[in-house]
Amino acid sequence: MNKHFIPQELYHQIVTHVPILCVDVAIRHNGKLLLVKRKQPPLKDVWWVVGGRVCVGEKLADAARRKLKEEINLVADKLTQAGAHETMFDEIEFDGGVHAPHTVNILFVADVSDISAIRLDASISEYKLFDSLDKKWHSVLQQMVEDCKLFK
Repeated sequence: MNKHFIPQELYHQIVTHVPILCVDVAIRHNGKLLLVKRKQPPLKDVWWVVGGRVCVGEKLADAARRKLKEEINLVADKLTQAGAHETMFDEIEFDGGVHAPHTVNILFVADVSDISAIRLDASISEYKLFDSLDKKWHSVLQQMVEDCKLFK
C-alpha cells in the first residue's frame, strides 16, 4: 500500500474541513502549451494542466515532477514555480471516492523539449498542444495562462 494513502472515510473528513494543497504543472513544448483532458470529476472532459495533491514530507517541486511523470510520463528540462491559485467545487463523489471541493494550487511551468515518451495514465483521455489562449477554457486555467504569460 502507498505510504501516503489516506483511507476514504478519513479523506472525506479532511476535505470537508480544510483546503487540500496541490500542484499544477503547465507543460510548455516548443512555445506551445500541452493540456490534458481529464476522465473524471471535477473538470471531466475539460482541458486542464497536469497536477494533483502534495504528499506529506514532499517538496512542492518534487510533487510537480512526480505528477508530470505519473500522469503523462514526461521529465522537465526546466521547472519553474510560477504562482498560486485555488479551485472551489461542490463536493463531488465518483468511483466511491470524494474529490476535494477546495484546493490551493501551486503552479509550476515545466519546459519540456521531448514529448515522444508521452504515456497517459488512467485519469487522462487525451492531450493536445495549444498555441494560444482559448476563451472556452475554464476561467481558472485562463487566469493561470495570463498570469504566467505562457503565450508570449
